[in-house]
Amino acid sequence: MKDPIVLLLRCCTLQILVLFALTNSLSAQTSSTAAEVIANWLNSNLHPLESPATASLDPLKEMLGNARIVGLGESLHSASEPMTFRNQLLRFLVVELDFSALVIESGLVESKALNDYVLHGIGDLDTAVAQGISHGFDQFQQNVELIRWLRQYNSAQSDAANKVQIFGMDTSGSPGNLGATRNPDTALAYTLQYLSEADPIAGAEFEQRIAEYLPAVAGTNGYGTLPIAERNALTAAIEDMISLISRREFAYTRQTSPYEYAWAKRAAISARQVDSWFRRMPENWVLADGLDWHAESQIIRDQIMADNVDWVLEQLPAGARIMVFAANGHMAATEWTNPSWFATPANSDNVSTPYGAYARARYGDDFVNIFNMLSAGEIYFCGAANPTPLEIGSAEAAWGESAFAAANTDEYLIDLRTAPPTAANWLQQTKDHRNFRLSTSDAFDIVYYIETIRSDCRTD
Repeated sequence: MKDPIVLLLRCCTLQILVLFALTNSLSAQTSSTAAEVIANWLNSNLHPLESPATASLDPLKEMLGNARIVGLGESLHSASEPMTFRNQLLRFLVVELDFSALVIESGLVESKALNDYVLHGIGDLDTAVAQGISHGFDQFQQNVELIRWLRQYNSAQSDAANKVQIFGMDTSGSPGNLGATRNPDTALAYTLQYLSEADPIAGAEFEQRIAEYLPAVAGTNGYGTLPIAERNALTAAIEDMISLISRREFAYTRQTSPYEYAWAKRAAISARQVDSWFRRMPENWVLADGLDWHAESQIIRDQIMADNVDWVLEQLPAGARIMVFAANGHMAATEWTNPSWFATPANSDNVSTPYGAYARARYGDDFVNIFNMLSAGEIYFCGAANPTPLEIGSAEAAWGESAFAAANTDEYLIDLRTAPPTAANWLQQTKDHRNFRLSTSDAFDIVYYIETIRSDCRTD
């Protein structure tokens, strides 16, 4: 007779194996069913985009509702198609929905050159683009076309209130970006120049206090050579400069103008932002030491973006509506982590708090964002000496993008909030994407999908 304990163990083992097989089968069926439901939902509800896309953007009126801030993400920098769509979307929002401003992932202080040009015709197109767009993004044709259109549109407006402004949201001088046109001393230099005109005596005093630190701030590597005592002295000088400009608001406004004063005060605050970014750098740091500290500066960077967008809104009439354009990683409305295939630094908690999370917390449903997904193509950095195409590779099967590639349309919009229960459940699950790991529908409201991308360098 068989040992009853052995029989029981065999019975339990068999039940476990059957249950395991059944679970795997149900899981596969559920996954298959979800994929089918998502594909059906996409093909039944997506809004195909045609060239020019402006004519096919009408569904966005309902998707966006009365949101005051519309955020558009960019899956990868240097791709032409997302920038082309941005330009078309901006025209739609301005002409059809009376939007007042565009905010881009570029240095805030630098963007005054853009705003002066598109609002008042100060300078010329080439200079405005070269001086006003940071990170090397001035090399792309779509950015030239953007500034040209804004100037043409504003020139046709007899009422100044109808003109569209443009601002940067990013840390001035692009600290950490070794290929940037403007250096991290941009905000400090602008503020000192303003003081030399509005208050020459005070300007000369601050010039003397800060001059010895400007070379170190001008380059990312240089700041590492500053001892803590000198870093503290620079920080104190910046704080004193902000205090001076704040308490002499009326005198400086009379000496210059409200517009110039507003930019000067923000430039001084931008200098504080750059200083805060640099202070995460270890003492005596050099590039060869690695960039582990950089994760902390990136956290500061998104806070800076959120605060700068708040300032932009303060410069506009009450109730004004704006469009914000930045990388998907900045635009997500939730915290995210690096995708599972990414090598996260050992000392990092692997959690990023993006601009969009601050915008959602501060503005609620007044912030609606668009997730740019793409499938394949190639990009290259136009500013490089010998631009080399970089094949980005098709979306992996496990990525969230793969489900959206199953649609029968190469370029489309879809409102994630309209998904049926099975699809909605899948969209809410945390999963890898091309740039991060997060819940798709918690982080974004709408998807702009493009099948293939390329780079389009400036030609004029």
